[in-house]
Amino acid sequence: MSNIRYIVVSDLHLAAANSVLTRLTANKQGTLPHDPSDLLRHLIACLQHILSHDRSSEPVTLILNGDILELALAGTNEAGMTFQGFIELLFDPKVGGDRLAKEIFYLPGNHDHHLWNTAKETQYVEKYLRDVPPGEAIAPEYYVTNMFYDEKLKSVLAYFLNALVHRLPTLTELDAVNRPVYLQAALGGTRTNSESKAWLEVRGVTVGADGAIAGPALALALQTLRKELLTPATRKRSALDALQ
Repeated sequence: MSNIRYIVVSDLHLAAANSVLTRLTANKQGTLPHDPSDLLRHLIACLQHILSHDRSSEPVTLILNGDILELALAGTNEAGMTFQGFIELLFDPKVGGDRLAKEIFYLPGNHDHHLWNTAKETQYVEKYLRDVPPGEAIAPEYYVTNMFYDEKLKSVLAYFLNALVHRLPTLTELDAVNRPVYLQAALGGTRTNSESKAWLEVRGVTVGADGAIAGPALALALQTLRKELLTPATRKRSALDALQ
């Protein structure tokens, strides 16, 4: 296979309840956004197979070209969790994800149009408004974007997507720690490593394939940890003791 410069993916509609890329609950009445579906995993495996045939020494750029997230028919949190699982599986270095460039290009479509509005406002502030001298007339916002990527495109950081990608360590990263790990951020979700995942699942806690815990399982996980680990002796430990 010749050298690969780009991988372009579009219209995944991640988190849409009527999508075969979304895992549903047992009764089919809800979604499990923290657990990538079997078909989504197969799609990622296909992309990784393509990457394995790249003969170039340069990283391959991933372009997400419209309607990657389903923000019209699914919640932002559901779409965000599904997107995070997609990125983590695709970029897993154990299966060739390190061949991909770290910078991702994202072009919103109509079902994730909110991301375009956010980018438009960010571009207006960061690429134009802050450089306008005091007293000078202010031009209106851009309502179209250039078709070709050049200095006139004025691309901006997608803050929502960037926050999802860098929110918590991945399962692979947490597995590098040689003991059970359970992380819970105030606004950033919950993540475990494989050792902690196995421990919790034996006790009836549902943990996503990527180590994420969400929904009702989160309350059960905390309750289980308190019952199993919080004893009179551990209550006396300091934060420094807990890190030893």
